[in-house]
Amino acid sequence: MNIYVFSAISLFILVLAAVNFVNLTTARASRRAKEVGIRKTLGTSRGRLIGQFLAESVFTSTVAMVLALFLSEVFLVLFEYIAGSILVSTVWRSPSSVFVYFGFSFLVGILSGIYPALYLTSFIPANVLKGNVVASGGKGFRSFLVVFQFTVSITLIICTAVVLQQLRFIQTKDLGFDQQNEVTIDNASFLGPSAESFKNELAREASVVNSSFHGGEPGANESLPFYTYQTPSMENAITINTYFGDADYVSFMGITSSKAGHFQRTLLLTRQALF
Repeated sequence: MNIYVFSAISLFILVLAAVNFVNLTTARASRRAKEVGIRKTLGTSRGRLIGQFLAESVFTSTVAMVLALFLSEVFLVLFEYIAGSILVSTVWRSPSSVFVYFGFSFLVGILSGIYPALYLTSFIPANVLKGNVVASGGKGFRSFLVVFQFTVSITLIICTAVVLQQLRFIQTKDLGFDQQNEVTIDNASFLGPSAESFKNELAREASVVNSSFHGGEPGANESLPFYTYQTPSMENAITINTYFGDADYVSFMGITSSKAGHFQRTLLLTRQALF
């Protein structure tokens, strides 16, 4: 899911870059108008002019791709230094990947350059040479591109602000239990009758403060969501995530909820069925 999310974000950023290229190229069309007018007057066909502008767009895209790959190598080293693990060893993994990079940059260059090429070659030579830089049509499409660009940019900014608030909430929210210096050993049920002896041996270790048998720590995927909870004052029952554990589970997790007493009694009632 993270790969899909970040891929979608990168795609939106790439689309924004392409739209920005189109807007800037068409906005500066007056600088190329005389060139187009003179070359058309000298007999250059519109097809050759379109090919030239597309080649310029592909060249710009290729240069941007090379710079992006260089920055990727730099940030991969930086990521490894900060995280202590390798995300990807290098972006130049194989000749086929290099072919994909250049093919992708060529595609982006064509798609982002096709409209500016058509727009710039639509100037009428006679009007251009008289100083009237007017192209045929396209105002509505350019307005749409500008609105689209600002809409996507504002949406990404809002999403970034929301994600930052969520991350700040996750980092500062008191979850009601202790998460520090605790280790979960999976598949301890395979010990069978020796499980209690294993727990007693852990109690003898000076570095072990407490231990508990449980079916999953809060937030783990081992929870059972189909249990319901209802008090006499509640009209309807609610579905809750249920975690099973022994009598030491509450103290082991450092649960500080006001209902810890009720929680502990529930654990005591389920202990005989579990262990």
